Amino acid sequence: MLSIIETLGWLSGIQKWITLFEYNLEDKSRFQRYFLGVLRRLPIIYINIYSIYDIIKISQGELTFISFDSVTSEAVSAIDLVVFKIVSILILIYFTIYQRKHIQIVREITNFEKKWCYILQDVSKKRRRARFIYFFQFLFLFLFNFSYNIFFYFKIEEYMGRHLSLIIWYFALVCQSANIDFVALYLVGYINVFAMNLDIIHLKRFTDEEKLVVFKFLPQYFDAFKRIDSLFGIIIFIILMCRLVEATTYSCLVLLFSYELTLNQAEFVGLFAICCAMWVFGNILIMLHIASCGESIQSKEVSMFIKLAALHIDDKNRTKLKDCINFGVKTFLLKHLHEPKAIIIGRFVHINYKFMFSTLSVLVANMAIFIQFCQYEASYQEMAIEEKLER
Repeated sequence: MLSIIETLGWLSGIQKWITLFEYNLEDKSRFQRYFLGVLRRLPIIYINIYSIYDIIKISQGELTFISFDSVTSEAVSAIDLVVFKIVSILILIYFTIYQRKHIQIVREITNFEKKWCYILQDVSKKRRRARFIYFFQFLFLFLFNFSYNIFFYFKIEEYMGRHLSLIIWYFALVCQSANIDFVALYLVGYINVFAMNLDIIHLKRFTDEEKLVVFKFLPQYFDAFKRIDSLFGIIIFIILMCRLVEATTYSCLVLLFSYELTLNQAEFVGLFAICCAMWVFGNILIMLHIASCGESIQSKEVSMFIKLAALHIDDKNRTKLKDCINFGVKTFLLKHLHEPKAIIIGRFVHINYKFMFSTLSVLVANMAIFIQFCQYEASYQEMAIEEKLER
């Protein structure tokens, strides 16, 4: 049976350079462990040093933005850049602090699945298919992120000229954004692959003895899920909020720059609109991916409760083994039905479609606020021009 890390493939492989710095280094010598530990940290340190540098420059008003004519558009660009740079730094800090806990949970889940492999043996086929899906997710995300900020690069190059430091800055910018998306897909993918175990438990195929074993398996499974959520839930929520802000800013940039461009620059409107549409689509796709994870897990939990309830037998001629199964069903359901969200995603809020639609409504509200600022700025500029003409 493929482990969760093996199923995620490159999505988990790249985490050795982002969150799992010292994973699978026990068989190495002390020098090799230190050397590989430092080497694996270099990329994430490099991109986050640039993040801190850019945040300082933005706070001092020294970083060049796309538009110099509109304060609103500069504010939108600054918000976008600052938010995902701060989130990139937070991810580094969080997984540096909880690195041992992260590696410990990965190993505990691997050992847990090995322990119950005779119950989970049917999950192998699903994981082989899922491995191809996660490979294409990684490939799509890799290509998408390198085209993600190309418009910003060309516009900044137009003002600053082409030089090596600008190329290095652009590469760091792409890596900061890619870092967030790769972590998001890894966390959600890890949860989804672990949740596959609930799908393959077909209780009707089990013998009575195996059904009794399931009542030992499920509490341990739910406890494992809670440990995963205790580590991943905060970061998933932060990434969801980051993508909400970015979707808002990119939507506003389409409107703001379409308003600011003159007729002789109209040919750029179509290209920029397509780029922003891709960015908005990418951010909403990440948000939907996160929200669907929480929703599908909740539905799988309910489905498992229904399967367990179907095991209850009221036959008068039932055996002692059947009585044990009935007792197990009643005990388990009474315990967990009083705790209807036994496994959820999100430590502070339950991340599901309902929460997703709430965040999208906030996105629309934020867009309206930015547009009102832009209209106010335009009217203020017109009033200033009229005053000059009157003088």
